Amino acid sequence: MTWKTGCRYPFKWLSCFLLLLFSAIGHAQSPIQPLIIGVLNDWGDQQTRARWQGLLEYLNTQLPANHFAIEPLAHDALADALKQRSIQLVITDPGHYLLLANRYPLSQLATSRSLRHWGSAYASGSAIWVRADSDYYNIFDLKQISIIANHPADLEGYQAVAGELLRHGLDPKRYLKRVKFRDLSHHALLAQVQQQQSDAAIVPFCAKERLVEQGLYDNGDFRLINAMPLDSGECQSSTALYPGLTISSTDEVSDHLATTITRALHNLPPEHPAAEQAEILGWVAPISLLSVQSLYQQQHLLPSNQGRLNRLTLWLQRNQHWAWLSLIALFSAAIYHCWIEYRYHQKSTHLIGTERRLRTAALQLQRLENSAILGEIGAGLAHEVNQPIAAISAYSEGGLHRLPADCPAEYAEVLSKIQLQADKAGAIVHRIRRLLKQQDAAIQSLTLAPLIDDCLLLLDMEFKQQAFQPNVEYHGTPSCLQGDPVGLQQVILNLLKNSLDALKQNPPERPPELLIRVQFSADQIALTIEDNGPGLSQPVHSLLSPFYSTKPKGLGLGLAICVDVAEAHGGQFTLSNRPEHGCQAVLILPLRGHP
Repeated sequence: MTWKTGCRYPFKWLSCFLLLLFSAIGHAQSPIQPLIIGVLNDWGDQQTRARWQGLLEYLNTQLPANHFAIEPLAHDALADALKQRSIQLVITDPGHYLLLANRYPLSQLATSRSLRHWGSAYASGSAIWVRADSDYYNIFDLKQISIIANHPADLEGYQAVAGELLRHGLDPKRYLKRVKFRDLSHHALLAQVQQQQSDAAIVPFCAKERLVEQGLYDNGDFRLINAMPLDSGECQSSTALYPGLTISSTDEVSDHLATTITRALHNLPPEHPAAEQAEILGWVAPISLLSVQSLYQQQHLLPSNQGRLNRLTLWLQRNQHWAWLSLIALFSAAIYHCWIEYRYHQKSTHLIGTERRLRTAALQLQRLENSAILGEIGAGLAHEVNQPIAAISAYSEGGLHRLPADCPAEYAEVLSKIQLQADKAGAIVHRIRRLLKQQDAAIQSLTLAPLIDDCLLLLDMEFKQQAFQPNVEYHGTPSCLQGDPVGLQQVILNLLKNSLDALKQNPPERPPELLIRVQFSADQIALTIEDNGPGLSQPVHSLLSPFYSTKPKGLGLGLAICVDVAEAHGGQFTLSNRPEHGCQAVLILPLRGHP
């Protein structure tokens, strides 16, 4: 029993040892998964690989547990590689990094220091080169020339030049409207200018100087447009300088590995072959990209709601059928809403018009009823009043005939005035009857002065009660007109009476004033009556309507009769407030022809 147990344990330990041995051998034989560094291919595939080969070997030496590889890619190809998750590290310019980081999970590790610009971390810019014998000298010439550039979103190309134009208050879309974008190397871009296939080329800062050092061009082959004053360095730039190249990692790189890579980059000596091949003086901590972000936002490449826009775009790509159905439904609803609004507007307009016509008809009917009632009352009053007036006239005439010869003269004068006023009262009654019966007035040749004098005489007592006298002015050559004397006298009397009533409301510090002005001209006579009373308290069209009165005991016929008399004479009657105080009434009477 003891032998069996002791024999069982050695076999168990042997099995565990063999299992661990085979696992270690299998793990040692499995290949290390490489970390692919996607590099912006703006130097050409071969030169880009040569530029970064030293950095690749340096990282493989510093991190032996990992294996790094280089993959030169164009702008769009870099984005596709990140989308397919086939690269883990990215080396590109800061503008391109912002565009990628806004769509994919990227973390900035370090920023390069420029070898040609005295180790500055600000070494991204653009240079606009033209042929040395061209006629283009400044940035304003860009509007009329053909330009070639690498990519529309390239910071070290089109975008930096667009930012420089914006800094000068110029519209990039107008000044760079002839730009052609070609996915070419810097050498190929400048070759287009040298061969006169394009007037200008936009290349990165220091690109031309590097090509001259390689013997591909001479310094005198090209001339720079809009040279910027730089503090130091051997390169020329047409734009302001932005942070240099940036290296970043995706979310596939662990935090520990990203920290290790960053530490290795920061420890790269400036004199190391890897730095010299890459034309850098090493790497520093990430520089703020606020200036680049501001430029790209001005160019609408980085809107503030880019994240939401990306999510919406992604949803639309995945649900195109629902998006189209929603769009069609929304469009149909908008058309139906517009049709309903149109029908509603039609019905509303029709109903409003019908209501307006009904109100007008009702108002006309009311006026006709009032006119009919007034006609009946007026006819009865005229008939009843006419008899006492005729009796007064007869008695005054009989009294004049029976006066003895030795009677005082004032008695005869009083009786004559009584008879005169009785005749006028009878004429007014007859005119009102003709007005109500729509009969034509009696027309004769007359002048306004006697009519005005008679009206002032009738109102003399009221003028004395208010302790003032009106001013009467005549301008121009007096002339006669064809008109109805009774109607015109009634108009003058109504206007004077309205002014007297209004002047009673004046405060004590404003004495009453009344002006009667007659202006004679070649074709008309203008009668104006002005006062300094309180003025009109209601709209003019309401005051001129029949049966509308602001007086407690008024009938609302005075101003309506004025309008009727003016129209019967072919003239005009207007009523308005004066600028300072009071009211102005104007009666225009034509001289030519009969009313």
